[in-house]
Amino acid sequence: MTKKLNTSNAAARFARLADAVEREQKAVERTEIIPVDSIVINQDNIFSSNDTEESIAELAKNIAENGLLHNIVVAETEPGKYLLISGERRTRAVKYLGRDKIKATIRSDLSELEILKMLFFANSETREYTTEEKIYIIGEFQEKLRHFDDTSEKEAVKKFREYVAQAFNINERQASKLISINSELTEPLKKLLYTDAIDINTAAALAQLPAEYQSYAADIIKRCDVDTALVFTKQAKSIISRINSVLVKNRTARIYHSRRLEKAREELSVIANDTEEKNSPEELAEFIRQKLCAEKSIEKYKVTISQLDEAIQLETQKQHDEVKALYENIISSTGKKADEEETDAVLSRKIISKEVRAADNAIKRLLDISPSEELKEIQRLLEKYKDSLE
Repeated sequence: MTKKLNTSNAAARFARLADAVEREQKAVERTEIIPVDSIVINQDNIFSSNDTEESIAELAKNIAENGLLHNIVVAETEPGKYLLISGERRTRAVKYLGRDKIKATIRSDLSELEILKMLFFANSETREYTTEEKIYIIGEFQEKLRHFDDTSEKEAVKKFREYVAQAFNINERQASKLISINSELTEPLKKLLYTDAIDINTAAALAQLPAEYQSYAADIIKRCDVDTALVFTKQAKSIISRINSVLVKNRTARIYHSRRLEKAREELSVIANDTEEKNSPEELAEFIRQKLCAEKSIEKYKVTISQLDEAIQLETQKQHDEVKALYENIISSTGKKADEEETDAVLSRKIISKEVRAADNAIKRLLDISPSEELKEIQRLLEKYKDSLE
C-alpha cells in the first residue's frame, strides 16, 4: 500500500527551513560598515604592485565625488578583525581621504585556499592587465597553490586552468597558453612577447620546444622573422616526434629491465642470507645453482641497461644534431647574419619604446589629476623622444 504523504503544516516547516538557510547564509556573508584600522592588508595580494600614490589619489578623488560604488570584501579572521580580500586600492583611497570607516562585504568560515581563490578572482576581474602582468600573476598564484597539501586542496590545484580562465574571463584554451608560457617559455622569448615582437599564439607554440631549441628560435626571430621561427618550430617538433618514438621504446625497456634487475638483486639477497645448514650434496648443489643463476641474471640486466643507456644517449644526440643543423641551414639560407649587437639594439629600442609609452600614459593621468607646467614640459619631451624612436 502506498504511503500517503502528510502535507499538514508543510508550509510552516518549509518556512522554518527557509529561515534557517537565510540565517546560515547571513552568518557566512554579511554587509557592515567596519573600522578601517580593523582591516589587515593581505600579503598574498600580488595585484597591488602597480598601484601608485597618484592612482590612489585619483581614486580618492572619484570616491569623494561619487561615493564608494563597490564594497570591499574581507574575511573575518576573529571577531572585529578582518583580512582584506578585494579592495586594497579602495581601502587606501578611503584612508587617503582621512575616513576611518568603510562599507564591507564580510565572509566567514573561509579556508586559506578559499581566501586565496577569492583574492585571485576578485582582483583579476576588476583590473585590466598586460600580457606580462597576467603571466606574472599566474606564476605567483600557481606558486602559492603549491603550499596546499591535503587531498581536497590538491584536487583544487588541478583545476588551476579553470581558475585562470574564470579570473581573466577567457576560455580554457587561452588559459592553457598563458600557463604554458609562464612555466615553459624561456626568458629571452618572454622578453620578445612582452615587447610585442611575438604574439601569445606564437609564444605558446615556441613554449612546446625544449629550452635549448627555444634559444635557436629566439635567434631566428632576431635575425630573420617570426614566420621563419614558426617554420623552424614545426620542423624541429617533427624531428623530436620521430626520434622520440625510438626514445620512448628504449626508455620503456630500460624501466622494465631496471625492475627485473632490482628483483634479481632481492632474490640474490634472500639466497645469500640463507643460513640454513645444507645437509646433503644435493642441497648444497641447489644452493650454488640458485646463487649463480641470480648473479648471472643481475649481470645480464646490467649489460642490457648499459646498452639501452648508450642507445638513448645516441638518439638524444642525434636529435640535438638534427635540430642544430636545421637551425644553421635556416640562418645560412636567409643571408641575414646580423651581428648580435645589432639585433640586441633593435630589441632594446622596442623595450625603451614600450616603457616610454607607459610613462607617457602615467603623465597624462597625472595631468588630469593635477595639471602643471612642469608635467606638460615632461609630456612634451616624452613625445619628442617617442618620435625619435620611430
